[in-house]
Amino acid sequence: MTATGLRISDLVERFLVERARAAAPREACGLLLGERARVADVVELANVARGLDRFDLDPAGFVRAALDARVRGLDVVGVWHSHPNGSLAPSAADLAGARRGERAWSHVIVALDQAGSSPGSTRAELASYRLVGPRLVRQPITRIPASAVENVR
Repeated sequence: MTATGLRISDLVERFLVERARAAAPREACGLLLGERARVADVVELANVARGLDRFDLDPAGFVRAALDARVRGLDVVGVWHSHPNGSLAPSAADLAGARRGERAWSHVIVALDQAGSSPGSTRAELASYRLVGPRLVRQPITRIPASAVENVR
């Protein structure tokens, strides 16, 4: 990623929040596709983790999405997942997963406020992190026009 952090549109943010709310109390997850730090496409993948408080991207879905991105001239620029418990901070499991993945990827967390559980009542916040040395360090999120986004699915 660049020194400016991750670049996403309001459309992408709304999609991530919608999918996080729909998956609660499980964590939703997926890939961020684009060019360098610009997110042009978002893919939701099945969470194959056994517990409610972690995520594991479906391996077959990951491969399909990454190959589709390559055909379209896009790269995987990050992963996203939700924290239905309201915490924006990466968990120990998040850090371990980041260490196993691509070091240049952004790791976006969508935190849902515990105050409500129905889709219309929960508040949500986004944060983006990048692995720097042994730690996940928060990076800025810059808003871009929705016209810069190709797809969300």
